[in-house]
Amino acid sequence: MNAPWLEHYDPDIPRSIGTYPEKTLVDILRERVQKEPAAVALIFKGRKISVAEVDRASDALAHSFARLGVKHGDRVALVLP
Repeated sequence: MNAPWLEHYDPDIPRSIGTYPEKTLVDILRERVQKEPAAVALIFKGRKISVAEVDRASDALAHSFARLGVKHGDRVALVLP
């Protein structure tokens, strides 16, 4: 497998989590928010972002899309650095 992004992973980050669960990312996030809302979900440029912050931001993004007319089932592409 050609995976050039792996060379940018921190040394303690696994290359795979093994078998992926039969759940959506939203399901997994909501479960984690219930258990450990203050847990660190992301570290971006030194800033630690909690699971609860990611949940709030994803809800805000979903509401913004809805205000723009995006409906359930519509496809949306995100272009990220």
